[in-house]
Amino acid sequence: MNAVAVWDTTRKVGYIFAAKARLLAPELDRVNAPAFRVNDEPPADKIALYVHLPHIERVRALQIDSSTKADTE
Repeated sequence: MNAVAVWDTTRKVGYIFAAKARLLAPELDRVNAPAFRVNDEPPADKIALYVHLPHIERVRALQIDSSTKADTE
């Protein structure tokens, strides 16, 4: 199964689309990343949550990290 959950600070708020999850899940597993922090600010005039994922090439370029989280900007 290739599910990738989306969390806010304290709770799961949903999942990314299945097509993106099929690409990202194996890469997150490869770098041993139980979490992937996406740095971005939400639109000020919206109440919906938007997650801007990096292009798959940026995720594939990540090196294996021994820490528990992999970060990107």
